[in-house]
Amino acid sequence: MLGKFILRTGAIAVAMTCAVGSASAENYRVLMLDYAFFPEISYVSPGDTVTFVNTSGMTRTIEGSDGEWIIEDLEDGAEATLPITSDMKNEYTTVAVAASSESSEAGTEVSDEDEIVIGKLNFSGLANPILD
Repeated sequence: MLGKFILRTGAIAVAMTCAVGSASAENYRVLMLDYAFFPEISYVSPGDTVTFVNTSGMTRTIEGSDGEWIIEDLEDGAEATLPITSDMKNEYTTVAVAASSESSEAGTEVSDEDEIVIGKLNFSGLANPILD
């Protein structure tokens, strides 16, 4: 009887260890505001995901600074999730179209009145890195 208890306890401990080990990926949420991302910097690791939530009041497109990934036409109130890989660049951008611009559609040329909004991914794993 005691042997079965120890065997079951051991099996549960192994199962819990495996479950904890596989749950190491994190999901981060980034709000797209009118003229900013919040938070501006997300501290991520490969395998994590970033969910962009558009609260800007207009359809927006987000893309990596190297053009390797793009989330097109994310409508106001919508969300899109991006898996993080080790070869990603640290910056991503979106264009905040000025109220006086005629078009806010993705793919249009950026006018002098529009503002490019920059967000960053930090792969250092440090919540408060020391800057040189």
